[in-house]
This record gives sequence, structure tokens and C-alpha cells, in this order.
Amino acid sequence: MKKILLLFTIVFLLPACRQTCQEEDTSAVYEPENIPKATAILWVDKNAAPMKGAQDCGPSLRTVKAKVTIDSLGQVNLHSFVKKQESIVEEYLQYRLQEFRITPMYLDSGYIHPGTQYVQLRYVPGKVGNKDAFKKLKLTKI
Repeated sequence: MKKILLLFTIVFLLPACRQTCQEEDTSAVYEPENIPKATAILWVDKNAAPMKGAQDCGPSLRTVKAKVTIDSLGQVNLHSFVKKQESIVEEYLQYRLQEFRITPMYLDSGYIHPGTQYVQLRYVPGKVGNKDAFKKLKLTKI
């Protein structure tokens, strides 16, 4: 009797576990199939001045996937974002990319190739959220 009860529980529990595992795997797909992988990660806020009042543990970072064109001098021209972004984030990244240049070492070594490609733009969201400081930067630098 115990063997039948054990066999009965295994037969019914095994398919139930299999269905939950399959559901988790299918929901993990985030990117559309026709968009290729990013060729590089560009840290657009790497050389930016640190924020006042930043914690000792460091600022949080966000990554946005975008289609860009990189010329032979290292200048990056933004075409579009893969996912829709807030307008303030789009303006901020446009502004940062105006003065951002890829180091010639990466272009000469072949790590980054000139041309149109998808890249990940990494930025500090705390600098975007401070609208007053961003407006001052925009007025003084442009």
C-alpha cells in the first residue's frame, strides 16, 4: 500500500514541477529576436564630475540599449533606442554623447569598429533626476 501511495504522489507531482519550470523559462525572454546583441558598453558618465552628497558605496547605474553610428574619430551619433525612454533620459544621453569620444586605443585595436551598430549606454540616473543641475549644464556647455 505504501508503494502505491508513493508511486501515486510521484506520478502527479512530477508533471506539476515540469510545468512551472517551463513557464519561468519562457517569461525570461526580454529582447526581440531581430535586434542583435550589443557590440560594446559605453560609459557616458565615466569622466563626469561626481554628484554632491553621493554615498560611499557609489552611485547606481542604468544601461540603455541603443542604435548608434561610430565614426573613425570615435564620435558617437545616436539614432534610436531599443526600448522607449523618458524624454529627460533621451535628452541627457544626447547631451553626454555630444562630448563623449571613444578612446583611439579601442578603435586601433579593433575592439570597437566604426559604423552603425547596437551598443549599451551606461549612465548614472541620479544625474538625470537632478533637473536643475542638468539645465545648468545644458545652458553653460552648449
